[in-house]
Formats: sequence, C-alpha cells, structure tokens
Amino acid sequence: MVLMENHSTLMKAHNNQIWDFASENPVFNNLFNYSMACTTKIVMKAVVTAYKDGFGCIRTLVGVGGGTRGTIAKLVKVYPHIKGINFDVPYVLALALAYEETQFGWHYTNISHVKGDMFKSIPNADAIFMKNDENCIKILKNCRKAIPKKTGKIIIVDALLFNLVMIAHNINEKERTEVEWKKLLEEGGFLRYRILKTSTLPMIIEAYLE
Repeated sequence: MVLMENHSTLMKAHNNQIWDFASENPVFNNLFNYSMACTTKIVMKAVVTAYKDGFGCIRTLVGVGGGTRGTIAKLVKVYPHIKGINFDVPYVLALALAYEETQFGWHYTNISHVKGDMFKSIPNADAIFMKNDENCIKILKNCRKAIPKKTGKIIIVDALLFNLVMIAHNINEKERTEVEWKKLLEEGGFLRYRILKTSTLPMIIEAYLE
C-alpha cells in the first residue's frame, strides 16, 4: 500500500482518524481497547518493577487516556494507598466499566472513572500517568495545571509495542529520541526530568515542573 503524505493507514482505508473512527464504530472500539489492555498487562509489570520507589509518595494519580483502566488497576493493586482516577472519553469509559464486570464481577473501590477531554483539561492529582501521544505539548500544558507546582510530577511510558500500533493508525505518531523528549517537556513547562529503563520495551520518563 502506498500512502499519501500525512495520511495514516486508517485514514487511507476509512477517511477518518483513529479516535473519531473508534467513537463511531463500537466493534473497532472494543477490539482496539482490549488489545491495548493486553499490551498494558505486559508493560505495567515492567513499569512497577523499574519504578517501584516512584509511587510511594503519591496519594492521587490520574491515568490520562486510561482506557479499560488496566494501568491504574495494576498500580492501585500494588500501591493500595493510591486513589486512582481513570480519565478518558465517555465511549471508552463505558467499555471500561463493562470490562470490569466481565473480568472481575466487581469494581475497584479506589478507582474513579472520570469522563473528559485531555486536550481541554485534566483532573487535579499529585501525579499524572500517561503514554506517549502525538499531541504531547497540548496535554503536557494541561498536566501542568493539574499537579502541584513544587511536588507534582508526570510519569510518561514510551512503549514500542504501543507506538507501533499507533504509528500505523495516526499520521502524527512517532518514536522520539531523548533530545526530542527534552524539547517537548520544556515546551510543555517541565524543566526537570529523568529517564528510567525497564527490563522490557518501555522506558519511563519522570518529569517535574521545578
């Protein structure tokens, strides 16, 4: 298949971007989010091991684009003192609640599902957990408003497994070097960061405002 410049495979096939397509097609939405949930299980095992000292001081944590809440569920299970907020668009959260009932028959009491648009605002919390996204600067600026200036932080997981799927479906998705991440973080208002490698594919970027 030959793609036009600035066109993803999904745009070529359906003349639509992935998030709009998912909102209009329940079958694709289910398939996409369940596949991301499977990937999350692998990624989060590595994240929890590599970043085991990073979650201890967090009381509230927002999972931006949390999907079926696999990320937040893993974290609050390992760190039960954390109050998790699974933040995503309404049609995804509807799937998340159904997923909990199907898989477990109950809902986590220390996870709340909050509907919203990460490009407009993000719920307040001690820290924010997010994946690499093609519109990082917009999201980072909203993250900056949602966390405490002196102690708040964002935790970004940049995972190749996730990005290969997204690169195929999103025209702006890309792998980023550390230099590119540094530039993005600075433009988003985060002046200090560190990168942690894990035992598998993802790396963890921890960034602070000061």
